[in-house]
Amino acid sequence: MESNNLGIKFNPLSQKLNKVLSSNLDDPNEKLALEALSEFYQQNTLEARRNLRSDIEKRSLSINKRFLEAFGHVNKEIEKIDSELKEITASCVEIQNEVDITKSKTVHLLEKSAVLKSERKKAEAREIIAKAFLDTFTLSAEEIEVLGSTDGPLEENFFAALTHLQRIHKDCQTLVSTGRQSVGTEIMNSLTSVQDVAFDKLFKWSQSECRILGRDSPDVTPTLKMAIKELRQRPDLYRACMEEMTGLRRNTIVRYFIDALTRGGPGGMPRPIEIYAHDPMRYVGDMLAWVHQTVASELEMLEALYDIKLDTEHSNTTDAHDDLVENLNRIVEGVARPLKVRIEQVLNSSLELTIRHRLSNLIQFYTSTIKKTLGTASHLIDTLQQIQDLAFDVFFSSLNEYAYETFSETESPGADLTPPAALKSTVAKLKEIMSSYETSLVGARRDLDYSRILDGVLDPLLRMCRASSQDLDPIARSVYLINCIQYLQVSLSRYQCTEEQMQLLNEETQGHSKALTEQYYIEILNKSGLVSVKNQLEGSNNEATPIPVEELDPQLVADAMAQFNRFLSDFNTSYSPLGKLNNSQLRSKIREDAIKRLLEFYAQFYEAMKSNETGLFSSVVMRNPSQVETLLGV
Repeated sequence: MESNNLGIKFNPLSQKLNKVLSSNLDDPNEKLALEALSEFYQQNTLEARRNLRSDIEKRSLSINKRFLEAFGHVNKEIEKIDSELKEITASCVEIQNEVDITKSKTVHLLEKSAVLKSERKKAEAREIIAKAFLDTFTLSAEEIEVLGSTDGPLEENFFAALTHLQRIHKDCQTLVSTGRQSVGTEIMNSLTSVQDVAFDKLFKWSQSECRILGRDSPDVTPTLKMAIKELRQRPDLYRACMEEMTGLRRNTIVRYFIDALTRGGPGGMPRPIEIYAHDPMRYVGDMLAWVHQTVASELEMLEALYDIKLDTEHSNTTDAHDDLVENLNRIVEGVARPLKVRIEQVLNSSLELTIRHRLSNLIQFYTSTIKKTLGTASHLIDTLQQIQDLAFDVFFSSLNEYAYETFSETESPGADLTPPAALKSTVAKLKEIMSSYETSLVGARRDLDYSRILDGVLDPLLRMCRASSQDLDPIARSVYLINCIQYLQVSLSRYQCTEEQMQLLNEETQGHSKALTEQYYIEILNKSGLVSVKNQLEGSNNEATPIPVEELDPQLVADAMAQFNRFLSDFNTSYSPLGKLNNSQLRSKIREDAIKRLLEFYAQFYEAMKSNETGLFSSVVMRNPSQVETLLGV
């Protein structure tokens, strides 16, 4: 190896070696080449390396020959297929020619076939429409037989057929309204006879079943419910059927009522109601309770018959509801007369006032309760209302008689000025009456009855108290009247709806209290001795001409002060009838108000005397207002 300043020169071996070393052994193509070479290159000899190229070329030539041989076979097969395809093409052309010839001959037949297919589809559609029309507007033979048969009971298939018949009739009406008058009318005419026969059968069967409802233990069957529902479409038949049923039930109910009054229940239990005729409350209460229970049981039967629930508030009524209430009223109206006769006998008999009042409330309660079911347009409710009005009229008439008899004789007040016995007994009876209102279940007339009762009793009571106190002195009279009024107030204050009367009693109490305050003030003014001084200074009652304090008679002032001092030493709250006032608070207030007025006058008189320059003040012994106030206990 030689080198110079320009670089390094390599020999050929070195170049080959560098080439081998620099080759990329990861090249996929080189790997494939080496793998192919390993199949026939077995020995690495000099001869083998020299013949390597020729071996490779021979091997390549051998492979190409084999490929050519294989491709020759493929080419022969392809030529065979091509020959067959040509034959097939020729056959297809021949067939197409035959088809074209045949098509030209059968084109008319195909057109006719298409027309026939179209007509077939239309015919099928018409068949479907006709079948639907027949199903909608005609009855089957079985349905006609079921509806037209007059024998045998009604069953579910009858109602199904009748429903179908009614639907056909309704659909025919729709046809007529849409311009198909002839078709709709013809169909309806053809079914009219069948419909008449069906409803006649339905009416006779329903009539027979409704007669059964008039017996002792009516039982509403599901079939009868459906029959009545369908029969309502024929108002005449329905009305005739229901009138017969309600008439039978009415007679049965009246018989039941008479039996309950006179015979009692099966085996004598419960006992006959008339056994308790001696007890008005029990007698009337049992009769009304029986009527109420009967109304409830008959309502239950009719609700089952109409398959509805009655709206007792009548806020959402229908034709069925109205018919139910109307028929219920027809059934129970028969008991109105015997019930009225017996209750009127009780009301017209001799009864205590409280019993009359309790009977009035009892009748009012049952009237209001039964009215919720029967409504106002009811003969039975009219009768009960008449009985109720009679009961209250008799009660208030008895109340007026009682008040007149009780207060006709004036009772003189006792020494203690307490309310008289007549007032106390009347208030006790009034409290009993008012208590019965508090426990009453019906309050519709409560306010009106309260006012009527109180007005009928309180005014005569107060007139009696005023008349009996005419011979008393003013203070005792006022004390007596206040005691009477306050006894009434305390007794009635716990009851509702007495606000108006309590207000009137309060106003009368206030009037008597003011009068009593004035009367007590005059009394203590007289007893204190200051009345003579007051009359001189003010000229009251025209007894003297008013004069100034300095011109008062010294002897008059001295006598007045001496009497005033004795009054102060002997003063106590029981000095007058004021101490008999039962209300301690009111008594204290009246006493304080009167004494304050006395103190006000004395204070004015004291200051006037003190400022008198004539020396009159020093000539008498006068207590200052504070001392007087202490002695009087204010």
